[in-house]
Amino acid sequence: MSVENALDKIVDEKKYRRRDLRNSLASRIGIEDRHTHNPQEPLKKRLRFVNVPLEVSDYTMEDMVKEFAEPIYTNFYDHKDSRTAVFEFENPAVMEKVVEKFNGTPLGSGNVTVEIFEQERRSDKRRRQRENRPGNHGARGTRGTRGTRGSHYKKQERQEERTTTEEDLNAELEEYMKSS
Repeated sequence: MSVENALDKIVDEKKYRRRDLRNSLASRIGIEDRHTHNPQEPLKKRLRFVNVPLEVSDYTMEDMVKEFAEPIYTNFYDHKDSRTAVFEFENPAVMEKVVEKFNGTPLGSGNVTVEIFEQERRSDKRRRQRENRPGNHGARGTRGTRGTRGSHYKKQERQEERTTTEEDLNAELEEYMKSS
């Protein structure tokens, strides 16, 4: 038995993926790799209570929701003037019932808005954040004036052009009108 055959046998037994396939750049930037096609799981649907007054406790919110079913995910976010509560259930039909009962209902000192939303994938969120960064103008590899060679000189030139006064512009206009 040759060395290559022995190595092939070991690799086939343990189902190792080749390093070049495992660490491809395509998987990092979100492009589908032609070697491995992993179907993406469907987006998670969650229930969001918005504008919950600060005086309403977590336990009150949980008890309201537990009337319908036990949530598999619960999280609370505190804001300056209100809170947001997020719940996830195994059965999406439960979320519809909760929205029907609690949307627009007075709770504490305000009215609560209840909505169903789809949880964004982390990779999609990261990609959107990258695209929305300042200095990013669409296509990959393009840059604005920031960071290009000599960009600081261009900024000084622009500032000098803006310092022309109204009197200078009027004089220039009169000179143009006389020459025509």
